[in-house]
Amino acid sequence: MGPVSIIRENQTRTVHVTAGNKPGTSLNKISVKIEKMIREEIPAEEGLIIEFSGDFAYLMKYGVKLVIIMLVSIFLVFGVMASQFESFLDPIIILFTIPLSLIGVVLLYIATGEMFNILTAVGLIMLAGIIVNNGIVLVDYTNLLRKRGLSINDACIEAGGNRLRPILMTTLTTVLGLIPMAFFPGEAAALVNPIGKAVVGGLTVGALLTLFLIPVIYAIFNKSSQKHSQKKEAKKQKLREERLLLKSKGKIK
Repeated sequence: MGPVSIIRENQTRTVHVTAGNKPGTSLNKISVKIEKMIREEIPAEEGLIIEFSGDFAYLMKYGVKLVIIMLVSIFLVFGVMASQFESFLDPIIILFTIPLSLIGVVLLYIATGEMFNILTAVGLIMLAGIIVNNGIVLVDYTNLLRKRGLSINDACIEAGGNRLRPILMTTLTTVLGLIPMAFFPGEAAALVNPIGKAVVGGLTVGALLTLFLIPVIYAIFNKSSQKHSQKKEAKKQKLREERLLLKSKGKIK
């Protein structure tokens, strides 16, 4: 027995083995089984090169690039907020909205029974720039209330109640506008649905969790910063008092 035809690429004999996957199956799980089968069934020989292509190769190739793009987008968002707030603490608090939004993305994909893909990562990059808006509104108003003389706890409670309506309005307008993109079938549904679902799920759950958890995180961080500032000021005051005492006794000029 022998091959019916011989295919050569770059003067090398090549054999392509292709297959499809059932809907709803994960490429990662399939690739692990294939690699295990190759190790067990195909003996390693000199000159034998096994390469993976297709959807899994695209996932590995563009997955790393999208992770880098995601990190760069978060860094740019952080830089803009830090320049506007003139502080590093408030942007760090606001960035906690991004992991909160991931909960909604995972829940929506579990509910619909679909798997993550490259386009889902594109939706996550969009989500990183949208979800922080709710945190900006909440933190900025909390800072305003503190400048008016309210304590940290009172400012967080007051800001959560007063900013509830604007946050819900902006969230609902965005979510309702993206529902057709996320769920309606069509010729381009396979391309746009994952992006829409990532933004809808992340923004819905992220906005609700932002109203409860961001004030708590704000209070914890600012109380810790306030205690540190008070200790630092107390130390400076003690040094000033010691210096005045020594000066009054004539030991220093």
